[in-house]
Amino acid sequence: KNLETVLRALVQTKNVHLLVAGRTRDNYYERLAADLGVEKKVTFLGFRTDIPQILANSDIFVFPSRYEACSISILEAVAAGLPIVTSAAAGGCEIAALAGGTVLESSENVEELSRAIQDLADNDGARQMIKEQSSMIAKRFSWSSIIDNYSQILSKFE
Repeated sequence: KNLETVLRALVQTKNVHLLVAGRTRDNYYERLAADLGVEKKVTFLGFRTDIPQILANSDIFVFPSRYEACSISILEAVAAGLPIVTSAAAGGCEIAALAGGTVLESSENVEELSRAIQDLADNDGARQMIKEQSSMIAKRFSWSSIIDNYSQILSKFE
């Protein structure tokens, strides 16, 4: 989901390490990371089934998708309390914004993306505040909250 732009943004960051979960095609991204000189700043994890644990051990979730109708991964990141950097083209960016995340107008702007990542990486206080906001937002979208909302709606028709 626009990993190329993320790798290009990584060139401009300091003290940032990127974890990439999921299959990557034909090692293209690993070669690109090497060509950009960021191979030591990125770990390609491959396909994983332990995403909640990976998110729990992360500081920022970066997802500048070029297009996404409804991103479950953004919802998972909000539930994990992560600050999110995403694009306006990613479905779920509204929820990320509610949680204090950064929504970029363009998914292709490398400078803006690297600045957003670095700003969060450098600011423990902002990350903690966003974590607290994310927790409140996640509760609003929990299964029990959704069931309660539907129950209230349906009770009006009894």
